[in-house]
Amino acid sequence: AKVSIKQNLDLRKLQDFLTSAARATEPCKQKKEDVIKHFGGEKNRQRLGETMILLLDRADDMQKPAIHGRIIGELMTGKLSYRMAMSLSAILDRVVMDDLETLAKANPSLAVSGDNDDFSALHRLQANGLMYQSVTDAGDFEGNASQEFSLTAAGEQMASIYRAHLEDVGSD
Repeated sequence: AKVSIKQNLDLRKLQDFLTSAARATEPCKQKKEDVIKHFGGEKNRQRLGETMILLLDRADDMQKPAIHGRIIGELMTGKLSYRMAMSLSAILDRVVMDDLETLAKANPSLAVSGDNDDFSALHRLQANGLMYQSVTDAGDFEGNASQEFSLTAAGEQMASIYRAHLEDVGSD
């Protein structure tokens, strides 16, 4: 049977998702009942599964399925609540992947001045709920202003998940 390029990409997305979820749960062997409890009930488990299928189908970058997998793995181990996992998955669906590089640099905040790539990325991360503007310096007489952005709770979680994803990718 002939497999289209789209079908091939979809299979790779699914493989990356499942591999990453397995890696995230590997150190924590739990009983099935404990894992199900983290989902908050059968209704949430079914809704999560449906949402993941839709998100994987929409993924606009081939790194996103693996990161979604890590989010679900951390939900399964109890490191994330159901609500936070769903929020992070929705944010990941909207975020520009290159902006996650900037997010990973913020520990716990990042100051920028002028109009550069990091400045634009921080504003997009702010719009996605991962950062907030914590300090603004009006600058000097030459117009050198700076802004400092700090991680939100979701931003801290996403930065941690993204760093773990980069470690996984580096170990392949």
